[in-house]
Amino acid sequence: LSQRLGAGSFGEVFKANWNGATVAVKRVRLQDITDPEILNDFRSEVDILSKVRHVNCVLFLGACSFQPDLMIVTEFASRGSLHALIHNSSASFDWTLRKRIALQSAAGMNYLHTRGTPIVHRDLKSENILIDESFAVKICDFGLARLKVHANHIETRHVNAGTPAWMAPEVLRGDAFNEKADIYSFGVVLWEMLSRQEPWGDMKPMQIVSMVGVLGQRLPLPSSQPHPDCPHAYLCTINDCWAA
Repeated sequence: LSQRLGAGSFGEVFKANWNGATVAVKRVRLQDITDPEILNDFRSEVDILSKVRHVNCVLFLGACSFQPDLMIVTEFASRGSLHALIHNSSASFDWTLRKRIALQSAAGMNYLHTRGTPIVHRDLKSENILIDESFAVKICDFGLARLKVHANHIETRHVNAGTPAWMAPEVLRGDAFNEKADIYSFGVVLWEMLSRQEPWGDMKPMQIVSMVGVLGQRLPLPSSQPHPDCPHAYLCTINDCWAA
């Protein structure tokens, strides 16, 4: 392991070299390796990643399940997260690139939702959308993802897990959820790409729970076309995601 890249839903992520290839390694924190819920999430993520094969979902390369070295190895996306790109004021982020990222993200999520056994990501946000060298999207971090096997809805586990600013109202309330929760989160990502602002700014998590989950508030949209290259359909799509 070399450079620390960040943290995932239950561990730290590092850049590493594996058989001459640059890869990303998510490692469960040492203090968490005996936590039954963390271990369950680790096994669940390995299981789900092993089933996922799509150009816009991060490629699973392997895992180590021997304690204390619980690790997941995936392909490395050299340009980092969409979140870093959006909020880097010096980075070029024109509407051609924004639309490309939006379409590829939608393609990856559509694949997850339309598999024989659908996968609900449950933690879709700009930090979990990676960008590779050719600006291709790679959806990552399936630590909170769930397979929708038989029921129309999935019962919420880890009510406090995830990132409230991107979470659907039903998830914030601790209600049962399905693919529509991801669609709502995708709308927040589209809003973030549009505004280049953090959703809900400096609000505390419980304030967001109250605003979105209880009061039904949504992020503000411009009343007119915000940029000549931004199609009107983009704004309509955000509204449609939040109405799903």
